[in-house]
Amino acid sequence: MKPTKYIIIAALMLLFAGGCSVTRNSAFAPDSTRLNLRLSDMEYLGECEISIEYRTYLGFIRAIDTINGVAYDGKSIDVAQLRGHWLDGCGITNPLLSRAAFKATVDFPTATNYLVVRQTTHKERLFLGAEISARATIRAYRLKE
Repeated sequence: MKPTKYIIIAALMLLFAGGCSVTRNSAFAPDSTRLNLRLSDMEYLGECEISIEYRTYLGFIRAIDTINGVAYDGKSIDVAQLRGHWLDGCGITNPLLSRAAFKATVDFPTATNYLVVRQTTHKERLFLGAEISARATIRAYRLKE
């Protein structure tokens, strides 16, 4: 009698599991759009160099000295997030250098794409701190018409 009881329970479980209806909705539009741009599609506008000098204490306290050669006073903060559009990971890697990247948008206001060509960081270690100067070279492009 016990095996028939288990067979009946298993049959009911299969009946309930098989009786469910699954509805699947899908969109007819693609999930992403891709635009292939090459350097031949761009017009070169120019190149600028940005820089920032700052100090760190105990590894987490930061004091900015100069941004693009101008003494930093902290009253106005201009930040530009320049990301590479052709390759992944070719944007600015130093988060404080994005404060200096605002200069590229001022020098080339008609640019549609910015390409970070070179980044250098010089770190001088001190007792419980460091003096850091970071520089980057940015090229500005716009789409040809």
